Amino acid sequence: MGKIIEGLWDCPFCGNKRIRAGQKTCPDCGHPQDENIKFYMPDEIKIQSYKDILDHYETVTETKTRSVIDHYEEKSSHVIR
Repeated sequence: MGKIIEGLWDCPFCGNKRIRAGQKTCPDCGHPQDENIKFYMPDEIKIQSYKDILDHYETVTETKTRSVIDHYEEKSSHVIR
């Protein structure tokens, strides 16, 4: 299987640094990447398989989705359980 090298970006809104390029929103403030985001290569290149990267984003997506659902369930009195 092929290998890819993933670039990084910095959030201009909260200052979070070294966010993986495939992550389209800042993990700290939630602000999305915009068309002016500058990507850069990491100082140390870690070669990962496609499967490792897909597994990482699947975990991040599941965690974010669960935290959003939990937040709205806590705030809403209209949630049907």
